[in-house]
Amino acid sequence: MIEEIYNNLDSIDPKIRNKAAIDLIDIIEISKNKLIKQIINEKNKDSRGTLIYALGHLICSDNFMLLFDLLINSNYEVFNEAYDIIKTQRFCINDSDIKTCIEKYNEFIKNIDKYKFCDNEKQERLDKIKDIYNEFLF
Repeated sequence: MIEEIYNNLDSIDPKIRNKAAIDLIDIIEISKNKLIKQIINEKNKDSRGTLIYALGHLICSDNFMLLFDLLINSNYEVFNEAYDIIKTQRFCINDSDIKTCIEKYNEFIKNIDKYKFCDNEKQERLDKIKDIYNEFLF
């Protein structure tokens, strides 16, 4: 199927080429939704760094809440992948999402000592999450 779409993108017939382009968009969107489903699947909690790395190669403008949550509630690899996506992409964030993120941020800061981070990681997370807070939420 993918190979056929790729071949059709080379067609000189605009109808075939345009259909292939639209089909490609559909595949990308389905793939993104599947990645997100696996990222939020609790069974994958300790092994989703590569999934988030792959997500970062797609447009995530409507996934700020997911990524912000991963900054707070994930292992070190996932945290860094989420941070990289947030820093390199543009996002559509509504007022309600901003309010929710501020609440999550404040809760995280208030309970930072309850998280099991090594000292260097704790400080790095604090610095990077404050960076995101100041850039997007303040």
